[in-house]
Amino acid sequence: MNFFIEYNQGKTFLHSSIYKREVMNLSCRDCGQEIGEHEAHCYRCGHVVSSEYVQDPKPAQELVENDLEMEQSYVGKKHHYYRRKWDQLENRAIKTSWNWASFFLGPIWLGYRKMYRYLGFLAGIYLWLDLLLYFIDITYSIFYFPILWVLKVCITLLYGLFGNYFYLQHTKRQLTKGKRRNNNQEKMDIWSKKKGRTNWITAITSFMGFVIFYLVSQDVLIPPNAINIVSVQNGSYKSYPSATIGNGFHRFFGSPHWENQETELPYEIVRFTGVADRDGEVVSVIIDIGITGDSYIDQMIVVDGEVLDQFEREHLLGTIFAD
Repeated sequence: MNFFIEYNQGKTFLHSSIYKREVMNLSCRDCGQEIGEHEAHCYRCGHVVSSEYVQDPKPAQELVENDLEMEQSYVGKKHHYYRRKWDQLENRAIKTSWNWASFFLGPIWLGYRKMYRYLGFLAGIYLWLDLLLYFIDITYSIFYFPILWVLKVCITLLYGLFGNYFYLQHTKRQLTKGKRRNNNQEKMDIWSKKKGRTNWITAITSFMGFVIFYLVSQDVLIPPNAINIVSVQNGSYKSYPSATIGNGFHRFFGSPHWENQETELPYEIVRFTGVADRDGEVVSVIIDIGITGDSYIDQMIVVDGEVLDQFEREHLLGTIFAD
C-alpha cells in the first residue's frame, strides 16, 4: 500500500489504500474540548495539559503496522485472503469482488464471521419479499414460487458479489469500536480475538435463529392455510393428470381469485372464483375444491348462481382441461 501524512487543524491523519486513520487527536480529559497541538491548557475549562499528555505522534509506519496487526488479529487466519480482496476494491466504483462462501452459505457464513447486523438485514429482506408478494396477491398465484425463487437467487448473487465489501465495512466498524473501548494494545488484542475471528457455534446458532425468525414471522404475518391454495394450484385432478389445476383455471377463466374456506368437513376446502364467457355473456363461476390427502375433488361448482350437478361438473372440467 501507499501511505502519506496529512496535517490539518492540529490533527494528524494516516492515509492508506483502504483506511483513513487518525494518528493523534488531543482533547481535554475533563470536558472533552479539542486542544491544539501546542496548547498547555484547555481554554474552555482551564484544565492544564500534562507533559505526558502532549506527545509527538507515533511514526506513520508504526501506526500502519499496529492497524494491520489489529486487523489480522480480528479477522484470523484468512486475513491474507480478505486483505487481498479489500485491496482490490480500492479503485472500483462498484465495490464488488466474488466470495463463494457468502454466495453458497449466506446466513451460515454471516454467523460464522459474526456479522449479525447483515444477518438481520438478510432475514428482513426475505420476509419483506414474502409480504410484498402476499399483499400484491401473488402468494396464491401459480407464479408465486418461480418469482420468489428468482428474487432470492438475485439476493444470493448480491451477497456473493458484495460479501467481501460487507465484511470490510463490518471489520472497520468493529475495530473503531474496539479502539474506543480499549486503551492499550494488549486489551485490544484480547478484544479483537473475542469479538472477531470465526466460530462454528455462532454460525449454527445464527442460522437456526435466522430460520426460526423467518418461519415464525411468516406464520404470524401470512395466513397459515396459504399452503393449501398453492397445493391445489400445483395439483391435478385424477381424470386430468397432465395439467395442473392452477394452469387450467387461469387459462380458462378471467379475474381468477383463490381463498381458503372454513369448513366442518374432515378435509380442507379451497375456493376458486372467476368469470367465463357463456354464449356471449360473462358469468361468474365458483368452484370449491376439497383436499383429501394427496388428491383433489370438485366439492361444488356454481355458475351464475346455479349449482351444477355431477354430469354438468364433469362436462365443465372436461372443457377446461380438454387441451
